[in-house]
Amino acid sequence: CEALIMNRDRTYIFARYGDYLKSVSPLKLENAELLPEMKRYAEWNAFLPLWQARLDLEKGKAAAELSEKIAQAHPGDVMAQVWAACADYYVGHAYTAMDKHEQGLPYYKKGIAYARKALQREPQNQPANFWYILNLSRSIQFTSLVNKGRFLMDLLRPSFLSLKENSGYSYFNIIGVCSTMITNGGWVTEKGMAMAGITMDNVRNGLELAELLYPDFFYTSYCRADLLAYKGRKKEALAMLEKLMARSPSVNPPRPENLFDQREARILYDALKQGKR
Repeated sequence: CEALIMNRDRTYIFARYGDYLKSVSPLKLENAELLPEMKRYAEWNAFLPLWQARLDLEKGKAAAELSEKIAQAHPGDVMAQVWAACADYYVGHAYTAMDKHEQGLPYYKKGIAYARKALQREPQNQPANFWYILNLSRSIQFTSLVNKGRFLMDLLRPSFLSLKENSGYSYFNIIGVCSTMITNGGWVTEKGMAMAGITMDNVRNGLELAELLYPDFFYTSYCRADLLAYKGRKKEALAMLEKLMARSPSVNPPRPENLFDQREARILYDALKQGKR
């Protein structure tokens, strides 16, 4: 599937591999944490239960604060910096999904800083690049197109690295990130990504494959609807959003982020209904 994402011919992909992919789907969300545990640090025993209970935002914020303390106490540990970037992103995402993006911005900015610390030591570290992309893209999501254009190359380089190194990381979420970059960045981002080798066909096919394999990862479904809306296919986007919002966010293992994705689906749905998108 990682190889197929870089193929732009949907007919070929599904004619050649469609039956096989359907036969092995859906795959389970095996690793809810996405990052290796840090049992070597005493603070981990306090962090983990807070992180696992992060649907309670106050506990999520406490987990983020504790991850920052671990990262600051161990500046040479790349994964500690990545964990802090991941935890800060979670809190920022929670606020954005509640339509309180301004309250999430400080967390995204801290996430960027921790990811950069990791990248200073290991520029090719794929998780560090991934969490850098997520925090940076969210931090500029609602700014002007001119401002987004300023950061295009800062996003493209780590995005392409993530696609090449491990596009399946976080249930192929890098494809969703690329899709959101296009829908929020407009034609400048779309053309810039195409020049870097990531075309609309790559993104569209990748989202379809990712949703087929991991239907319980709700962000992919949201991204497919968002992309349809971007391309002017409003009726199809609304139908997909309705289907997503009707689903139970409870999957195994539990993903609080699924609830956030449904909240963002509602925001997009209302904007489409009101003619604002």
